Amino acid sequence: MKGDFLFVDIDNTLLKRAYQRDEQALETIFDAYYPALYRYLYHHTGHIQTAEDLTATVFQRFLEQIYADKSPITHLSGWLFRVAYRLMVDDIRRTAVRQSDPLPDDIPIESLTEHIVFAKIQTTQIYEALAHLPMRQREVLLLRFIAELDLSATAHALGMNINAVKALQHRATINLKRILTLQGEHS
Repeated sequence: MKGDFLFVDIDNTLLKRAYQRDEQALETIFDAYYPALYRYLYHHTGHIQTAEDLTATVFQRFLEQIYADKSPITHLSGWLFRVAYRLMVDDIRRTAVRQSDPLPDDIPIESLTEHIVFAKIQTTQIYEALAHLPMRQREVLLLRFIAELDLSATAHALGMNINAVKALQHRATINLKRILTLQGEHS
């Protein structure tokens, strides 16, 4: 998915067409960004419905921005993820403690290969380790590797410069590796 036009950011002409209320342009933007925004918000909330609601609210805010003729959005992916981040923080503040939705277990364990089971265990360990990182470090890793944003979009979403994002990402990966190593020693 990396290298898609999504992560280079939407073509300026497409964004201009969106400001002209071109339905096809708006639909293309929605189709391009919905999956990444949803993944990002789901990994933060652990709730399918909450992630869907927050993702819909991001696009609602985008449409409000377009239809209110407010100042133009120049870096669309960064703008969308910044809105998603703010909505997610508001949601966390509103819902202090919430249990995660269980992952569907529709697939019988016998049909899973050893590789898939191992990957699922590793993924669970990584998300548990991410929860121990400071919020900003967790954010940079989720934006870079779950939402698959480039450095520029990540910097815009976090309100930081690119060098600060690089440094934060470096510290986050070191800390994540340390946490995963400690988890491995305790299992």
